[in-house]
This record gives sequence, structure tokens and C-alpha cells, in this order.
Amino acid sequence: MSSMTQDPQTQEVDRKLDYRQSDVDTLVEYVLTNHHIGGTAEEIPLDRSLLEAGIIDSFDLIELIDFIESNWEVKIPDEEITKENMGSVYRMASFIRVKQVS
Repeated sequence: MSSMTQDPQTQEVDRKLDYRQSDVDTLVEYVLTNHHIGGTAEEIPLDRSLLEAGIIDSFDLIELIDFIESNWEVKIPDEEITKENMGSVYRMASFIRVKQVS
């Protein structure tokens, strides 16, 4: 599994997101543990879609959302399941932070 590049504009947006590193680490550990990708944390792209990278499929995304809701005690309505919120590990971690303070 190789880490593919993302367009520079999207990478810049992801770098500006407000997230906790511990949330990023928890998301990566969940993906590694539950989706049998046979890789290491360093091989999980943090700044691009796990769906587009082929790391998870749509069913895995639903399980990941369930994990986020239960682990961080947040509710994610269907209309908030967007690429802006779920489009990368960094975006998910930032979204979790936003949901926890709202």
C-alpha cells in the first residue's frame, strides 16, 4: 500500500485544520485494527480520503462512523457525512473536535 499524493491545495487546507494528535492516532489505530489492511500507521494517508485510497470501502466507512460516535460520544447526522468532514483522517479528527464543543 503506497501513500498517494493529494493536490497541494487540499493538503494546505488539511494542514490548517484544528485537531488533536491523540484523535488522529486513535482513528489510525482503529483502521489498522479493524480493517485488516496489513500495513503500519505510517502507511495510512492522513491527508487524503481513506475511501479514495482504497483503505476502506463504504461499509467500512459506516463502521468507522459508528466507532467515532461511540468512542467520542458524538452524533453524526447523515447530512454531516461529507468529504469536508470525513475526507481524510485529519478532517475526521478536526470534525470530532468541532462536534465535541458544539
